[in-house]
Amino acid sequence: MTFLEAIKTCFKKYCVFSGRARRSEYWFFVLFTELLGLGINIISQILSGVLTVLQDSSEELALTTSVLILII
Repeated sequence: MTFLEAIKTCFKKYCVFSGRARRSEYWFFVLFTELLGLGINIISQILSGVLTVLQDSSEELALTTSVLILII
């Protein structure tokens, strides 16, 4: 089972509580969630640093906050 097949299968069987997952399916999904969490953490740290730097100027902070709200 490939990485993408495992992710697709996990999302298709998200609410199915009978049966078992293959070992590769399980570990690929664990890898996917860890990589996703790492990516979200990196983006969060970058945005946190940007907001800290821009905190001195209230006009830039307002602009940045409105852009972040639009992104989210």
